[in-house]
Amino acid sequence: MVDGNGKPIKGTGMTATENVYMFETNTGAKDFSITVAVGSDGRFADTQAIAATAPPPPAASDHNLATQTITVHKGGQDYVVGRYLIIQTGKNINLIPINNNNAAYTRWAAEQRQITTPP
Repeated sequence: MVDGNGKPIKGTGMTATENVYMFETNTGAKDFSITVAVGSDGRFADTQAIAATAPPPPAASDHNLATQTITVHKGGQDYVVGRYLIIQTGKNINLIPINNNNAAYTRWAAEQRQITTPP
């Protein structure tokens, strides 16, 4: 984790939560949430939302659409530090930063799930 100047945020007592919401899947991928400790060096393990950990590799026809939100918790406060659209097709995964003002994402989400703002 880095601050606005690109310097690591160092400290203790922080945790990070990753929430993944699956919009569409043909692989059986499920929504999930995991919380991990943030190290004193500002690093934490980001779970791979969509990963193949054993053979066979993803088929060309496999696809998943999801959002990922990463929130850091410190001293009773929650800070959203990243929000992404995950698009996986076959072996290719694209991670696109999103926010509530991202018109392309909002339009796509509205068309897909009849919502007007990201989860």
